Amino acid sequence: MRPGRNFLNVMILRMLAVSLVSVVLGAMLACGQSEEENSLGVRFPLPETFDLLESGFHKSTFGVGADERGGRMEVSVEVMQEKHDQHICGVPSVVDPFGNVLQILAPRQIAEKMTDTHFFYESRYAFFVATDGFYSVKLDNQGCLIDEVEAVATVQWAVHTVRERSQ
Repeated sequence: MRPGRNFLNVMILRMLAVSLVSVVLGAMLACGQSEEENSLGVRFPLPETFDLLESGFHKSTFGVGADERGGRMEVSVEVMQEKHDQHICGVPSVVDPFGNVLQILAPRQIAEKMTDTHFFYESRYAFFVATDGFYSVKLDNQGCLIDEVEAVATVQWAVHTVRERSQ
């Protein structure tokens, strides 16, 4: 099955956006600012994009250090998929460093971004970091893979560290 023209245009725009973010982060590094943490103590790694037709399961992992324990972790997942009557592609679940599922997310359709050929779904989840280690988002895409529904998922992590107030 060949990707539609609109799908390819959106993918090219996403790749350009990620490239622009990389250039901006590189410029910040050159100016002495950290790639991963801003002045408010928030770490934003680059978003990860997955072509969901490659596999039934994908995983995005984000490592948290001991100094970030107690901070607020946020994850957002956006899925752009070919219109299909039966499937929502790439349903995400958030997993802690011990392999426990913290939450299976219920994607919400974003009607404003919908096109004639594609649906857009968004999932967001925030929680407090209980332990250091690697947190993951697993994308379950078995049904869409079997029916060959084109879909792309983008996962974005952020962690807000706890800053001590000066007295």
